[in-house]
Amino acid sequence: MTKKMSLKVTLFPRVLSLSKAGYIPDYVNAINQSGNMEVVNPPHKNPLLNILSPKYWVDVFIFNWPENIPDARFGKIQTLLFFGLIGILKLRKKKIIWMFHNKMSHNKSHPFTKSLIMKAMARASTLIVAHAQEGAALVKASYPHAGKKTHFLDHPTKSRLEYMPAHINKVYDLLIWGGISEYKGVLQFVQYIREKQTTNLKVCIIGKCSPPSLRERLRDALPQNVTYIDERPSFEELASYMARSRFVLCTYQSESVLSSMMLMDSLSYGCKIIGPDTGSFKDYSHEPRLKVYTFDGFPDIEGIVERHKDDTAVKEDYKDFLTEKDWPHFIQRLSRLIASPSASE
Repeated sequence: MTKKMSLKVTLFPRVLSLSKAGYIPDYVNAINQSGNMEVVNPPHKNPLLNILSPKYWVDVFIFNWPENIPDARFGKIQTLLFFGLIGILKLRKKKIIWMFHNKMSHNKSHPFTKSLIMKAMARASTLIVAHAQEGAALVKASYPHAGKKTHFLDHPTKSRLEYMPAHINKVYDLLIWGGISEYKGVLQFVQYIREKQTTNLKVCIIGKCSPPSLRERLRDALPQNVTYIDERPSFEELASYMARSRFVLCTYQSESVLSSMMLMDSLSYGCKIIGPDTGSFKDYSHEPRLKVYTFDGFPDIEGIVERHKDDTAVKEDYKDFLTEKDWPHFIQRLSRLIASPSASE
């Protein structure tokens, strides 16, 4: 019996410091466990320079967030190298997959260069995959020539329902968790609560700030009904905070966000979610198995809490959704797209 051939994949970016947990490590594990694909490039402190080696010019290249390359150290040089690499891959007729995560880079620096990178990816890619319906529509509107090769696949997730303790009294109305950056709008939301004196909402924020100066600005803005915990909790610890909260709140600013790892991780625990009316948040607000609610602005949030605080998230419905959208099923769907004629040269 002949051994089934597997596609060789180079996945960008594989960063050495982020090689154990998160979207990229999960992506790598899912590919390697699929039986028909294999990631060949190892984690590296400089993921772009690493894949310039011809030994990694294999069957398929999958690029995530290439528009952020100008923000890296020696960003101008790396950007030029990236354009050169894309040209070589096209000449060698490699399959190039662009994972379209955001409307634009969260970091607003180098807008012209980042726009050029996105245009180059739209033209060079053999397949474009968005994790939100809005993302696929945006690609087709912005780059009409890329419409036929653009597809929507749900952001993959996993189930952590077993971590959630049962019969825990609610202490907080809203839980905000994860890394706290400027673009996520956490500080702006806290300032809004303080200015509007919205004292009837009990809010817990847990996560590390980047940059560290944001931590002091956040602490200075805290009203009495908002608790900030400067920690990076484990998944088990996070479950206890989620169990004590009525909702997980995503305060992201919608100008750049489409899909969200925080959203998918929160769903993996069976949480009720409040988020901006954009991207995956909008998609899943129409998913009957989930309890996802969207806002147009911070003034909407208090009303959403009041109207839906007693809604019940049904564990079996979440389990069904999480199984359907898990990493193995995502890789199966991606494999079919890679093999389709629209992804061939």
